[in-house]
Amino acid sequence: MEEVFVKIARRLSVCNEVISMDGIKFRGVGPYTDIHGFYTRDPSGKETINWEKSSLRLLEVTKDLNDEDSLDIRRETGLKNHISTKRIGCRWYKNLMRWEYMMIQFFKEGVTPRFEDLDEQVLIESFNTAPTARINVKKMPGGGICSDMELKTHIRLYGDLIIQQVQSLNPNVIFIGGCTNSRILNDVIVPAYPDLQAAEDSNWVFYSPKNDIVVIHGYNPTPIGKNDEDIYTNMALALRNFKQSEFYTKFKSIVDRKK
Repeated sequence: MEEVFVKIARRLSVCNEVISMDGIKFRGVGPYTDIHGFYTRDPSGKETINWEKSSLRLLEVTKDLNDEDSLDIRRETGLKNHISTKRIGCRWYKNLMRWEYMMIQFFKEGVTPRFEDLDEQVLIESFNTAPTARINVKKMPGGGICSDMELKTHIRLYGDLIIQQVQSLNPNVIFIGGCTNSRILNDVIVPAYPDLQAAEDSNWVFYSPKNDIVVIHGYNPTPIGKNDEDIYTNMALALRNFKQSEFYTKFKSIVDRKK
């Protein structure tokens, strides 16, 4: 277990096994179903190397696991379990896959695919092959809802270690999966990159000139009272507005040089 997770377990006075592992997603054998019918995948051993040499290092920062069991997020596939046909699982993963695919297409090709043109199998393939990472701020599983107060408590207990984890991954695009009071943005990402500034008018996109990092402050993948297509369209509009920024020109040139 990586040192940061050992330190978090120690601060919470729990055994290491209780902490949900996360980070660069596994890209070895898979997706396949285990003996319980759950889709999973194995590490290839080359995840870190492929991540470090990738021109686009997309890190998704979400609140918590929303599960009673301590699962390894690096093994996630986003697929519906207990069926042989590969289909996207719950609404949470449908939205995350759409947003992730849009970000990859935007930062690599400069385009934002239309919502109605998205193909489920293309989304699944991209989600399970692109060198991406995801971490949760709250490392302990439990329940279907993580309140702002609960999230705040966990950040107070080991927020410095989450900041350390983000910085050590060295992403160049960070997507924040939404939370009340912009808690993740203000208490984790801004302290990690204090020079962040708004890069377009809607406050979706921020940029760190010192580190050349784009931060997208989005929604929770299961937003209450929000239409999925509207959210996707608004995010696409924010990215297109960001394209008019001098920051985009600088960032795109960096990405293109590493292709």
